[in-house]
Amino acid sequence: MDEPSKIIDANFEGLEKWVADEFDREPGTYIKSPTLVLNPLPLETKFKIIDQDWTPLQTSGNQNDCMIHSLLMDSSLTFRQLDDESKNIMAHFFRNYPFLQIVSDYFQGNSELALIRNTITSNVFLKQEYLIAICNHCQFNILIFSAERRREDSAERRREDSAERRREENNPYYLCFENVLEDNIIEDKNAIVMYNDSGHFSAACNNVNFDLSFVNFFEVIEQIQNLYSSMKDHKPICEYKDGDIFYNKDEVDDGPQWVCTGRTFQNGHNNCISLKIQTNDGTLIYKEVPIRFFNKSQLEDGTIINIFDNVFFIILYIIFLKKL
Repeated sequence: MDEPSKIIDANFEGLEKWVADEFDREPGTYIKSPTLVLNPLPLETKFKIIDQDWTPLQTSGNQNDCMIHSLLMDSSLTFRQLDDESKNIMAHFFRNYPFLQIVSDYFQGNSELALIRNTITSNVFLKQEYLIAICNHCQFNILIFSAERRREDSAERRREDSAERRREENNPYYLCFENVLEDNIIEDKNAIVMYNDSGHFSAACNNVNFDLSFVNFFEVIEQIQNLYSSMKDHKPICEYKDGDIFYNKDEVDDGPQWVCTGRTFQNGHNNCISLKIQTNDGTLIYKEVPIRFFNKSQLEDGTIINIFDNVFFIILYIIFLKKL
């Protein structure tokens, strides 16, 4: 059987073309559902972009491919028409062929390239920063709404209970949005929208629309920048991101891999003070582990890795939490 293509045309339509070509490549491998069914997440997950209501959709996390599923759900009608098992097969092929190729090309010359390639091919959580490669190759933007930040922001609003905060309740939570390209944008190109809840990515839509106009995307980015410029001491600062992989410093080669699936910021939006981490299979989950327990280390080949720097104290801390 021929392998899936590693090539995607260098435009946004290239994603749909790759999916359609892959559907035709091996007749019988993929099955389309009789009707297009988009299953929304619970009502409370909805969010606003400007004056538009956006709805997160149930998105598969099979083999930790939720970010790939979200990308393809948002960009390809053909992918949305597939049944669940076909989506799982195609998303995993996409991850291991064109996605791997494009991300590898983008990070060529990076000291962590081997680790990046291993992450993509090892069925572990993908780092959000890998999406930068796809955005640049296919020329589009991605806006991500963080459910975790909305929960933090809502709690902060309730604590302050000010008249100004109450007036803001019906407005978009601009500080919950994140531009995948960080301080950059792809000029005059539309955006797709994803929903992130503790490391699980979901596709999102506005009625039947899956892309956000550049005008509206740019307005959100301007709002975020204006808020940050007026609240400089509230900008989230953290050297770790959701999706970062961690190792026990004494078991880098053969120990279990852990992944960051959440971060807690002091006073809602300030310095990062703790991480939520879990094993890749989700069997062990620890919340609110202080940031001081983590560090970055360098292997002999120069590769930078994230590690548990104080394993003994983490164990004591976890025991303490369980007694609370």
